[in-house]
Amino acid sequence: MFRKRKTGQKLKEPKYTFMTEEQLVEALKEADEKAQKSLQMPPVLRPRKDIYKELSFDPELQGVEKSTIIFTDITMNINDRDRLIVARDPDGTLRYASWAEREKMNQIYFPREGKEFMTPKMFEDSELLNQILGRASDEDNTYEFVLDRACLQFEPDDPLYVGVCETVYNTIDERRHFDYLKSTRHYGPFVFYLARTRRMDNLLFHSLTHDRLVDSP
Repeated sequence: MFRKRKTGQKLKEPKYTFMTEEQLVEALKEADEKAQKSLQMPPVLRPRKDIYKELSFDPELQGVEKSTIIFTDITMNINDRDRLIVARDPDGTLRYASWAEREKMNQIYFPREGKEFMTPKMFEDSELLNQILGRASDEDNTYEFVLDRACLQFEPDDPLYVGVCETVYNTIDERRHFDYLKSTRHYGPFVFYLARTRRMDNLLFHSLTHDRLVDSP
């Protein structure tokens, strides 16, 4: 649960604290809550559809600006999905902002820890992603690292997120690396994907040969 992970960040020095019995009980409780949060499975959603809804067309504004202007409601305590964001194109069209524009504006005004402003190359280049996954071994947590980074970078219904997850799942299934996601929060969505695509044979055979029928889904 709290083992060393490949996160791309520098390791912090361990801290040692003397505690009373009551403080130890409280610390264990906090650790358990943190563990439950870390094991929470990412939601599995269908890829979202593109946004395009024109609000108005004002030809008298054509040519006033050479670039698209984004208007963002920066009111606090509003869910990023519900935040009103519109765009004025150079041709005078006023429309709802696209998903890409919404995510950029939300990241500018309300940055999310761990999310990069520019999409990491490994998520845009399928060949690079396959190279990274091809180096996965039992000595690291490459699969989990990629899936964790995807969770930080994308919304669960982002087509890029769905594509990255499917690429990881397919690689694990092809290489029979089922134990790599065992006891992680990604194991449930992985098994769900195999069941939905009717590709459970390899996982069931793996459970049979390793005497893990009780653990099999």
